[in-house]
Amino acid sequence: MIASRPPYEISPEAPIAAAAAGAIRDVTGSIELSGMAAWTDTALLAAAGIPGVVFGPRGRGLHGAGEYVELESVHDCAEVLCCLIGRLCAG
Repeated sequence: MIASRPPYEISPEAPIAAAAAGAIRDVTGSIELSGMAAWTDTALLAAAGIPGVVFGPRGRGLHGAGEYVELESVHDCAEVLCCLIGRLCAG
């Protein structure tokens, strides 16, 4: 089975993207914005008018037998989410 879905792109200046970048920078000290060669449900939300970003812990082997994540980065992701929620709730 071959499926095709439209890509999703968000401007780094979009409020959710800027807030996420700021939260990542606050927690990790740096930020690297990039695209990804995969499709996520974020595109469905965007099609419904709900912009979003995709980020997660560092690791390798996505959806494969050798898939793993670096545990320290899981902790960092939790901190980023807390920081992002604070930024969004503060307006």
